[in-house]
Amino acid sequence: MATVIWDVSMSLDGFIADPKDNPGRVFDWYFKGDTRSVYSSSTLDFKLSHEDAKYFDDGAKLLGAIVAGRRTYDVSQAWNGSFFVTVPFFVLTHKQPVRVPSGTTKFKFVTDGIESAIKQAKAAAGNKIVGIMGANTAKQCIESGLMDEIHVHISPFLLGDGVRLFFHEGANLVELERTKVIQSSLGVTHIHYKVIK
Repeated sequence: MATVIWDVSMSLDGFIADPKDNPGRVFDWYFKGDTRSVYSSSTLDFKLSHEDAKYFDDGAKLLGAIVAGRRTYDVSQAWNGSFFVTVPFFVLTHKQPVRVPSGTTKFKFVTDGIESAIKQAKAAAGNKIVGIMGANTAKQCIESGLMDEIHVHISPFLLGDGVRLFFHEGANLVELERTKVIQSSLGVTHIHYKVIK
């Protein structure tokens, strides 16, 4: 059965993007190293530290499907139609966009809620990972009891302001179990948590 994982980079003070939705330095660890990822392309050249490249590539190989929110889809400009891993890609939205860019990624727009999106993604992923993208989509997964793990990559700086990692005021306490900590030579710390259900 597929595992639902939110894999997210953030600043030490808890921001995943600046106030203009630009991730900026939060993703520095993807591009400031000297080892090219096997998932690099002419449009997205991942250059990581040696240990981060192995960590990133090993994780990407396990992806079986993606569920992203409409805001993430729009802000990223639909990855110009080609996400770096070619897997089934489900976009949670209230309304299908008028124009969908052509490319290697085939987007499916899900308008009947997070439970439906996760069910479809799990069926497509088989025994692999369903990757979650977008803070609001992750919030809905957590609050619906659908999230299995959270992988946080903490960048070594304070952003000061922007889009917060978590913003679920009034939600119930969610217990986590730390399962892995990896320190990168570029300063980013990878922490894996299992959601206790």
